[in-house]
Amino acid sequence: MTRYLVDGHNVIGSGLLPGIDMEQENDEVLLVQWLRARQSRLRKPIVVIFDKGVPGETSRSLSGGGVTVRFAPQSSDADRVIFSLARNETSPERVVVVTNDARLRDLVGGLGVQLMRVGTFLGLLQSPARRNEPSKEERFKERPKLSRQEVEEYLALFGNRDDG
Repeated sequence: MTRYLVDGHNVIGSGLLPGIDMEQENDEVLLVQWLRARQSRLRKPIVVIFDKGVPGETSRSLSGGGVTVRFAPQSSDADRVIFSLARNETSPERVVVVTNDARLRDLVGGLGVQLMRVGTFLGLLQSPARRNEPSKEERFKERPKLSRQEVEEYLALFGNRDDG
């Protein structure tokens, strides 16, 4: 089964998602919510990797709805994590690396994975729903939301700064 490895901060920094940018303290949460709300259009797992955050592992509090969230360890970065995940794939042809980062594209390009630009990926997620998918109203009702506990865990990890 195909899966998507997404360079999270590269997506946020692309400027292609209105209302989500690198200046926001909760930019990662906003992107993950956006992806979770649309993952069913792909019907494929999405692994979004962010630079340094949670101590270098999968975030159970942010993962769900077909989206797994990983943070690079403090000694590394998202590019290295994505490269490592792609290199360790037994079927690299079933992996799609989503990034506009030329260096990362060069690194993973020789591993046999598919490459996709951020705009193309976002377009797939914004395409009209298929006939057998729930209506727009049904999807909105079922839109994944973070629980109060998940919000508290996030704030505990990243701080509760109020800049006005």
